[in-house]
Amino acid sequence: MRLLTTLLLLALCVPAPAQPADPQASTQTLFETGEFDAVLARVAEGSDAAPEDIFLAGMTLQKREDLEGASAQMHRLEAGDDEVWATIGRSAVALFSNRDAEALEEARKAVSLDSEHVFAQYQLGLSAVGNSDFATATRAFTRVLELRPSFAYAHYYAGRAYQRQRNLAKAAEHYRRFLQLAPASADTATVQALLRALK
Repeated sequence: MRLLTTLLLLALCVPAPAQPADPQASTQTLFETGEFDAVLARVAEGSDAAPEDIFLAGMTLQKREDLEGASAQMHRLEAGDDEVWATIGRSAVALFSNRDAEALEEARKAVSLDSEHVFAQYQLGLSAVGNSDFATATRAFTRVLELRPSFAYAHYYAGRAYQRQRNLAKAAEHYRRFLQLAPASADTATVQALLRALK
């Protein structure tokens, strides 16, 4: 009996093997659930990846603190035929290189080219945060969420921007929504800690 109990306890302690990423999941979903290897596999060099997937691969590499790799993905956007995506790519490269004013200027250009472009607005929000322009950031992330309500990371960054503006109720609202949309995110523990700090 003791052996059986020990074996059962050991079985409970052994982590289950990692499940492969759902091949039908969107790249955004993979990014938001921390399936970073699957995101990167979708944009392997030589692949005919969509610009959105390339952008999210760049964000994935940035989360992994591989700014050189992140910039390389954004340079792929710059080299493309779509002027909005190229401008978003230039903004992201500037932001990764701590050229915050340039990043914000390029992001504003992208939005002026297409104000309905989810990722132009998202990049504007990120660049505004980099410039401590939290009012612009909250407007940009709000627009992202009007265009794509399921974009969990727009909630995350909107929460951060509202928190910096001392609008703690709005920050908490966005953090809670982030946790609802992306409960398995690589940033779940961070957001939970941010929420606790707001209480």
